[in-house]
Amino acid sequence: MIRHVAGIAEVVEDVAFAVRFYTDVLGLSVEHQEGSGYAVVDIPGVLHFGIWSRREAAEATFGDPQAADRIPLGFSVGFEVDDVEESNRAMSAAGTNFLQAPKEEPWKQITSRFNSTSGALCEISSTPRARSITQHMRVSEGQRSLTAPCCLLRSAGVRLPAYGTAIVTRLAATLQHACFGVPFDDLAAAEVERVRLT
Repeated sequence: MIRHVAGIAEVVEDVAFAVRFYTDVLGLSVEHQEGSGYAVVDIPGVLHFGIWSRREAAEATFGDPQAADRIPLGFSVGFEVDDVEESNRAMSAAGTNFLQAPKEEPWKQITSRFNSTSGALCEISSTPRARSITQHMRVSEGQRSLTAPCCLLRSAGVRLPAYGTAIVTRLAATLQHACFGVPFDDLAAAEVERVRLT
């Protein structure tokens, strides 16, 4: 039913204040028009991350900005599905109480909103035209460790034998050389050997 996470948004009282936090404190790039109730934060590895005014969320969900007290502050998650109507029916049959029936948004996305079990505002949505949009992870200069792929695999619960670790590390070194021009020299070979022995 769920294809992928379509987006994440922080629901806030004051969008301008939140924009300053994301830009000035976190150092992220944010697209925001002054006075707008929505902003888009550019975060590598995340398809869509927004800052959403509580009043705008109430307008989108209930058709009434005065219903803002019915919208929880915090994070909202959107899930892309093949068919919002069908998913709404299936989830309703499983006990989900929807706050908003399926509807077409002004930006041509079909949505239906509900609260998660913790009370977070969530939505299922269908945006076929945007399914080819991707946001790839970008590696910064200081983060190009050859052992990082092994750490990621381990954190995902993948158990690597010593020779598997060496293979993944050598592959990472080769990819970094091909993609980023990182020299594959004796240091890389030494790191591969060190990882193989540990």
